[in-house]
Amino acid sequence: MTSRSIRPGVARGSVRVPGSRSITNRALVTAALASGSSTLVGPLGADDTTAMRRCLRALGVSIDDADSTAWVVEGTGGTLLVPEATLDVGASGTTARFITAVAALVDGLVEIDGSPRMRERPIADLVDG
Repeated sequence: MTSRSIRPGVARGSVRVPGSRSITNRALVTAALASGSSTLVGPLGADDTTAMRRCLRALGVSIDDADSTAWVVEGTGGTLLVPEATLDVGASGTTARFITAVAALVDGLVEIDGSPRMRERPIADLVDG
């Protein structure tokens, strides 16, 4: 076994973690509700994150995802638009849960739906809230 001594000091460096649907969706919501521009570096493109981007855009959030390695989100400061159509979360449970909470900030009616399988998932507590 090799031993190493660790000395007090300032840590410097960077770590790149593998992409995650859940972390990417959390970052998208955080950036959308923030004020100003946020760049998400290394986001994961997946069905779940596509559903989240679609729903956020319908709420008036500008997301530039032309570069798959860095998405730029223009935050709304929590001021969101009433969507013109039902927000479709597809089969994304994370999107369904987060968008339901985000939709509570909208000054108007927001309808959220998903795939037939999503309609079977246990989210009664969230809907009741």
